[in-house]
Amino acid sequence: MTVKKVLIIDYSASIRMLIKMSIRKYGCDICDAVDGADGIKRAHAEKFDIIFTAYDIPEMNAFEMIEKIREIPGYSKTPFVVIATNTNNVMAMKRRKLGVKAWITKPFQPMALAKVMDHYISKPSKK
Repeated sequence: MTVKKVLIIDYSASIRMLIKMSIRKYGCDICDAVDGADGIKRAHAEKFDIIFTAYDIPEMNAFEMIEKIREIPGYSKTPFVVIATNTNNVMAMKRRKLGVKAWITKPFQPMALAKVMDHYISKPSKK
């Protein structure tokens, strides 16, 4: 079985660590990035199976970054999960247009991340 690759993009090291701790049971190869430009650079360097990103990240917002990553060959269908402090109707329309698969509102529970991983990666094996 191929190990799935996850990219986590957030300016906060503590949030990146919380996400990593919440999903490590899935046995994925987890990489992280500190801002939108770093996320795009990493997406060019290797193919990720799912990408978690904060909405408010340095260099550009998540939507701008997602648009740029979608242009990279192999990323047209990659699931993006946006983690944000709020939402509104304009954001909801934009995220549907970009194919964002999940929107998780901060503060979030690790179970919300597990539901996304169960759906897009696979349930972790019981040991």
